[in-house]
Amino acid sequence: DKRGTGESQGVYRDTTYDDYMRDAGNAAVALSKHPKVDPALVGAMGASEGGRIAVLVASRYPQVGFAISFAGTVVSMLDDRLYAQLNGLADGGGASQQVIDEIRPLWEKSLAAWAGGDPRALDEVDREIPEWRKRYPWRVLPFPARDLDTRPELERLRPTWRSLSSDYMTEMARFRKPWFAMFGA
Repeated sequence: DKRGTGESQGVYRDTTYDDYMRDAGNAAVALSKHPKVDPALVGAMGASEGGRIAVLVASRYPQVGFAISFAGTVVSMLDDRLYAQLNGLADGGGASQQVIDEIRPLWEKSLAAWAGGDPRALDEVDREIPEWRKRYPWRVLPFPARDLDTRPELERLRPTWRSLSSDYMTEMARFRKPWFAMFGA
């Protein structure tokens, strides 16, 4: 379980991908020291965001000898979020391709502001959102930054949004351990 979910301790809303990697890496360190475990056979496996994390854990921790990634993304965090948000609107959110093309610039600006960590940039996007809501339903637009901290239904997004500034692609480009990656529809 991720921190603060299921039976795990911690506060989910305050975690980042780096926390997930540290948790998985520490588990690998402990496993590699266990007398009944062959340390050469310790690996990391995950699906979707866990697939990305598995590769990064294997990259960061020498105790992790390989990675298995089921549909783990191998694009930047910004590209991953933009793709996920817009495709979600197309697949199940009821937005036409025309609407998606029209709202894409606002999504790009919002995600870039999150990745940049600049409160002024987030405030600027937040000031634009009410104008966009005059033309488009609120459900197809980015949420204002303040909503992430105040709306319980957005709590599950916090770790991802707080990780947008991380450059995991540089690490993934240097990854040289065995990596089984599976993708498909």
